[in-house]
Amino acid sequence: NEGGICPFYHFDMYRITSPEDLESVGFYDCEGVIAAEWSENTPYALPKRYYRVNIEKTAGGRRIAVFLHDGGEEPPKSFERRIDRTEKKKRIMKVLALESSAGIAGVALLEDEKILYLSEDVLGHTHSETLLPMIAECLERHGLEPKDVDLFACAAGPGSYTGVRIGVATVKGLASGSGKPCIGVSSLEALAHNCTDLEGVLCPVMDARRDQMYTALFECRRGEVKRRSEDALLPIEQLDRVLKALGRQVYLIGDGAQKAEEKL
Repeated sequence: NEGGICPFYHFDMYRITSPEDLESVGFYDCEGVIAAEWSENTPYALPKRYYRVNIEKTAGGRRIAVFLHDGGEEPPKSFERRIDRTEKKKRIMKVLALESSAGIAGVALLEDEKILYLSEDVLGHTHSETLLPMIAECLERHGLEPKDVDLFACAAGPGSYTGVRIGVATVKGLASGSGKPCIGVSSLEALAHNCTDLEGVLCPVMDARRDQMYTALFECRRGEVKRRSEDALLPIEQLDRVLKALGRQVYLIGDGAQKAEEKL
């Protein structure tokens, strides 16, 4: 385009099942460069000229973008190489993460994706008694103060109302006192991301009592987790119907997995 500027569009094809779906989201109206994620789901949408980009993880845990030639003209010379995302120097981020939405309290310290410290309390103590001492021990072991942490994170539910409230209040207090940001993470999504070695449908389940489960569905493929449904509170009977309708193998994970297996 004029001035070397070209419109760029991104489409997630994961839930696209037909050309009509593509038309409804405006795919065919785009004039420019399109990045189509999960493009293997929609081979009929690929033009004559396209390049395939695979994101691969090396043995050392690094992620690289690999440009492959699949159709049309050969890729430009600048694309005929592997681009290592870690070649650029980046600032290491320290993250302090808390889990208090279930029966077990947990504290973890990370540098980017590397876990430096992980502690869990499985003795059944109340989170109000254990969480702050666990945080203090974590920081002391690594010679850190709250101001040295770049980001505070906590499990934001679903789960125990009291536990979630304790975790959120603790993180907000630490963030406010140190002037650093904080975020909440879905407890169910965090469970799903602990199972990236599995392939298929993941169903985290947390016991909500009275034969109900906090649950959601995720798809894990090649170590990448994608959400299929929103977090929900479902009776076990309804969860049973949802899983049977999938017609696929499903992995139950979380503290409600055993109870769910017995009931389903």
